[in-house]
Amino acid sequence: HHCRLCGDIFCNDCSAHRCLLPLEGPQFEKPVRVCNDCFPDVDKQNYFSMRRYLTPLILFDPENKDTMAVGGRRGENGDDNDELGPKQCAAALSALTSDLDAVLLDCTTFQEKITLGADVLVPAIVRHLTHRSTSDRAVRALSSLLALGN
Repeated sequence: HHCRLCGDIFCNDCSAHRCLLPLEGPQFEKPVRVCNDCFPDVDKQNYFSMRRYLTPLILFDPENKDTMAVGGRRGENGDDNDELGPKQCAAALSALTSDLDAVLLDCTTFQEKITLGADVLVPAIVRHLTHRSTSDRAVRALSSLLALGN
């Protein structure tokens, strides 16, 4: 099962909550699955989940080419269809930076929007400073995060 807010995959016990989300489309006209980690935010009517960036940032290991695929394996037949690589990671870092910059423009939403602690977010970003394809976006995401801390 996957959480309809953050997109991560969970077992049934870890994604047992269902709720209405203010999203467009027929699939959102009825309650949808939300993981146990996102549910407290949804319960407070905070539908902004920074957790959606963690999957590519954590699964793509720039130091280990064998873990560049989702679940730590290459796509079937050696293709790249299942691969989680630097492009997806760079896209996640860019989107994260845009969201952090939006929070900078409206700091009144800081407590509501930044739902991940620095102990989770900073290491997930820092590990991408060493890869040529992601380092510039990792620096930008860190600088936006640091600006929020001021």
